[in-house]
Amino acid sequence: RCDYKFGFYQDSANLLRKVVGAVPPPVEDDDKPFWRNPTVTHHFVTETINIAARKSGIQTSVKTKMGQRKAKIHHHIFRSYFNSRMRLASSETGDAMVGDSVFLNFIEGHTPPYAGAYDRFTDEYMVSLYKKAEKYLKLFV
Repeated sequence: RCDYKFGFYQDSANLLRKVVGAVPPPVEDDDKPFWRNPTVTHHFVTETINIAARKSGIQTSVKTKMGQRKAKIHHHIFRSYFNSRMRLASSETGDAMVGDSVFLNFIEGHTPPYAGAYDRFTDEYMVSLYKKAEKYLKLFV
């Protein structure tokens, strides 16, 4: 595994703040596509999605193969949507790297082949690819 890079634009941040209904965690700058603030943790995002799903009445639980109960609506279900939007952006912008499977797996926290020995992505490079896909990722136009 490698560290997640949470990609949130301001519209996503504002939506999360509305859902949580509390003082938002402080962020460096909402205009940056990556929140580097340690208060925006995996747990914060997971709980925010759970709260939103419960408030909207669509949250249910499912039984895992190990017999545990887990929330049906969780952060991993958005990965397919994210990947499809990035691939659409790739085809529309003509930049194959925007939808590259190694890049998409890296940004989702999966270890690239060969433990990333050959594929490393700097924040600046990821931001440049996000910028190309920005209009396909924004929640509101």
